[in-house]
Amino acid sequence: KAAPAPTYEDLLKNAHDDALFDYYFTSQLAAINTGTGAKTTIGRPGIFNNVTPSPSGQFVLVNKVKKPFSHLVPMNGFAQDVEIWSRAGELAKKIGDLPSREGTTLTGVEPGPRGYHWRADQPSTILWVEALDGGDLKNKVPFRDKVVSLAPPFSGQPVEVAKTEWRYGGINYTDTGIALLTENDRASRRTRTWIMEPGAAPRKVWDRKQDAAYDNPGAPIARRDASGGRGGGRGGSGGAVIQTGDYIYVAGDGASVEGDRPFLDKLNIKTLKTERIFRSSSESLESFVAPLNDEMTKFLTRYETQKEAPNYFTRDAGSDARRAVTQFKDPQPQVRDILRQYVTYKRKDGVTLSGTLYLPPGYKQGTRVPVIMWAYPREFGDADSASQVSGSPNQFTTLRGGSHMFLLLSGYAIFDNPTMPIIGPGETANDTYVEQLIASAQAAVDKVVEMGVADRDRIGVGGHSYGGFMTANLLAHSRLFRAGCAESGAYNRSLTPWGFQAERRSFWEAPDIYTKMSPFWYAHQIKDPILLMHGEVDDNTGTFPIQSERLFAALKGHGATVRYVTLPNEAHGYAARETLLHVIAERLNWFDKYVKNAGAREHEENHWVSFPCFRVFVVAFDRGVFVVALAVCRRGRADRADALQERPRHHVHDAAPGRKRRPEALIIDLHTLLMEIEEMVHRARDVSEPVGLDILVWKMAVFRDADHVDAMIGKARTYETLVLDLRGNGGGAVDALRRLVSRCFDREVHVATVRQREKRERRIAKPARGGFRGRLIVLVDSRSASAAEMFARIVQIEKRGDVIGDRTAGAVMSSRIMPHKVGVAGVFYATSITIGDVRMADGASLEKTGVTPDDLVVPSPADLAAGRDPVLAAAVAMAGGSITPEQAGRLFR
Repeated sequence: KAAPAPTYEDLLKNAHDDALFDYYFTSQLAAINTGTGAKTTIGRPGIFNNVTPSPSGQFVLVNKVKKPFSHLVPMNGFAQDVEIWSRAGELAKKIGDLPSREGTTLTGVEPGPRGYHWRADQPSTILWVEALDGGDLKNKVPFRDKVVSLAPPFSGQPVEVAKTEWRYGGINYTDTGIALLTENDRASRRTRTWIMEPGAAPRKVWDRKQDAAYDNPGAPIARRDASGGRGGGRGGSGGAVIQTGDYIYVAGDGASVEGDRPFLDKLNIKTLKTERIFRSSSESLESFVAPLNDEMTKFLTRYETQKEAPNYFTRDAGSDARRAVTQFKDPQPQVRDILRQYVTYKRKDGVTLSGTLYLPPGYKQGTRVPVIMWAYPREFGDADSASQVSGSPNQFTTLRGGSHMFLLLSGYAIFDNPTMPIIGPGETANDTYVEQLIASAQAAVDKVVEMGVADRDRIGVGGHSYGGFMTANLLAHSRLFRAGCAESGAYNRSLTPWGFQAERRSFWEAPDIYTKMSPFWYAHQIKDPILLMHGEVDDNTGTFPIQSERLFAALKGHGATVRYVTLPNEAHGYAARETLLHVIAERLNWFDKYVKNAGAREHEENHWVSFPCFRVFVVAFDRGVFVVALAVCRRGRADRADALQERPRHHVHDAAPGRKRRPEALIIDLHTLLMEIEEMVHRARDVSEPVGLDILVWKMAVFRDADHVDAMIGKARTYETLVLDLRGNGGGAVDALRRLVSRCFDREVHVATVRQREKRERRIAKPARGGFRGRLIVLVDSRSASAAEMFARIVQIEKRGDVIGDRTAGAVMSSRIMPHKVGVAGVFYATSITIGDVRMADGASLEKTGVTPDDLVVPSPADLAAGRDPVLAAAVAMAGGSITPEQAGRLFR
């Protein structure tokens, strides 16, 4: 059967491995008398994946690995028996016979029972979860999971506790038996928690976006152990949630626009109202650690500032006073002169970014020093979540292990963790990974330069794991940095074909995304020095050493400046003292040579300018000026837009210093022209967005090329309905039209007959493997022309789907682009010449008649003014989905 799985390292490979695993992992449970040291064996030997005593201590929950061992997944995915033993090791009940997890969907869970654990508020009651959707989110069911319980003597049938509409996330019980049940929805990236009391309907207490740190209500305070002992803390260790009267208590990081301000609240489980007990000052970072009584009138905190080392204190609720419990001294006084500043800034699309800027000891304000940016990208569902401030400006600075922060002691400034958000709903965030990454990096560079801390010629970049991957991508797709340090990254995503990080589409579903995100495929574009470091025995999923080895070989083959350092006996995180010192030295030597002591490099300035009749692009270098002609430009804005959307020939003219030029012929209009170009590029970009789990909306701006069609259809294949938005699509390449037809039809289709003066050509599209076979809905309007209206008419003739919107343009003649050259600069422009008529399969021409939609839906002037899109909303409703015209209007903004 199909068994997609991440790329695991150190799997069992053969019978010999199986025998070694069986021998070395078989163990015997035993109880040790801590007073006498006497040992009593419990049960029979086995390979134990988990052993947990009940809160009463009378029973033991045992997960035992059994044969045959899988060669596709690690040990925790092997087949297992789940049993309840008595304290003496006798079998009380076998409650689970779990198969290997081979074949579990990448976004799903095991199809049967899972998550066995003891109920914390009961002596010996077991809980577990059972998937009601086969473990697959693509299956439509009213409930995803069911929670059941079984009490001693474990002889009856499990009792249903609850069913969840979304995927089960966890359950906690208070001292009095009230349950807090959490469920999560991957598609909407939301999480919600319910209060469940015996004999009462569930009540929703929290419902928020998973990424919404500002809205995080905190975690319930649980007891430290399961036997009633005091001294619990946030998260606890599986103990019951502390409840006094109608109150439970929650503590959290307190993310805010000021940075983290940790808090402690009490929540009334009857009224669902909260009262604040404690919140950290804006001048310090003070976190709740543990309660000192059940009423939370006394509790333990951890307090620190930029200048004061972390120490523990006791606090009384309602009082600002605190009493020291510890008096730890500053372990690194030599780094206390490091200046720390929390910085916020904006990306060009308006997303707010932030990071912590560290300045080296002895830094003088206004001095520009070499800067190293060290970052790690994260995915977000929306811009608001991505714009949240994270961390605290009041954290005490310490240098640990092989930290990149040691560069501060050598005169570098560190821009630490500048946010690199990759934003997109559902599974689409990575569709624009490179573009968003470059935009975030550009904003960070601009900020430190604007602050007077850095100059553009001496900025480096680095990161570990996904941050190393980020580093290689930044060097492959930009010249923002003089050098980079990429540690233990994955650079060829075809080697992680079943998903990586938050990406859950496979390589075969989104090959263009995997390719575009892989710096290995763009090794020839890496022009700035890059240092690669990798643990020799890296066993992290996806980051095997071959990733760095192959990138190094590719870079050497292209003559890049690259150094590859293998770290002996190190895994994904580096541990040995020798290794940590080695890594620090390698970074320092590399950045000293290629950033701190690098000379100024040739600067490039780009300017849009206008000749009286032509739009051109001028690239100015230190050694001269190059003029690249783009398109003919008439006076009207619409004409300029049309011309720039064509694919004109390019010509380079060397206007070096000393050559006579006529500056009076140039009209510089930078701001307006850049805005025009940005708007036109946006209109010409294909974008796609999912609506729910079953509908993909693809806004196809132009019929670009066949490969692009293949990539987009590869993405659409995972959805039941494709809404193809061809509004505003003026046509394009014939090959792209033919490929789209072959990918959307399961039979041979007569595309059209082209009638020229001397010949007729009948164009056919044959069905292609791996096409889209779901429901097809096509949107058109009066701006849909040429190939766009031909495809819509083919869908109607072949009864393949529905066409809705407005009547199309009726511009479907066959034409040819004829290039021309004019002027001493050799500027090219082009004209379009009609060479033939086009007849559809029914013999009719669309020229000047267009396509009449099956359902005529036209936005009103009020809709257009308000940005509503009733056409797309109607298409989604036709597909069984739900979206308002307002939401539809914002889908591609």
